[in-house]
Amino acid sequence: MRLTARCASSRYARHADPRGFALVEVVIALFLLLIVTGVVLIGGARAVRNSARVADIQAARTAALARIHEPFTASPGGTVWPATPVEGYSDTVVIETDGGPPARVLRQWTVAGSSLATVELSAVAVDEQGQALGEEAIFRMATEVRP
Repeated sequence: MRLTARCASSRYARHADPRGFALVEVVIALFLLLIVTGVVLIGGARAVRNSARVADIQAARTAALARIHEPFTASPGGTVWPATPVEGYSDTVVIETDGGPPARVLRQWTVAGSSLATVELSAVAVDEQGQALGEEAIFRMATEVRP
């Protein structure tokens, strides 16, 4: 006589597997885990890149506003980004950032007029070679000043 254990309900007996998870189920679970991990890592990388871009934009704005409060030369001239900088109408500023590498900003300005000068200023976040870090990192403003 042969003894076998069976569930009272045949519904549970069909799906019960005494060996646990099958290899296919484990592979599917690992594949899904891999996809989720990839999405999280890509999202984190984008967040870091966007954080650096926001820091560059903020550095350009800070440098531009600081330059507006400095005195300008009375003689007309100069250029703004993307034109080549003119001596005496441009400078590069290094701004320390919280916890990150310092930001380099190229400031260029034009002066038009003499008694009430119109000043147009551009500030661009640049790398060590002077190349712009992107269109988002450009800040422009114009104002009237008395030289």
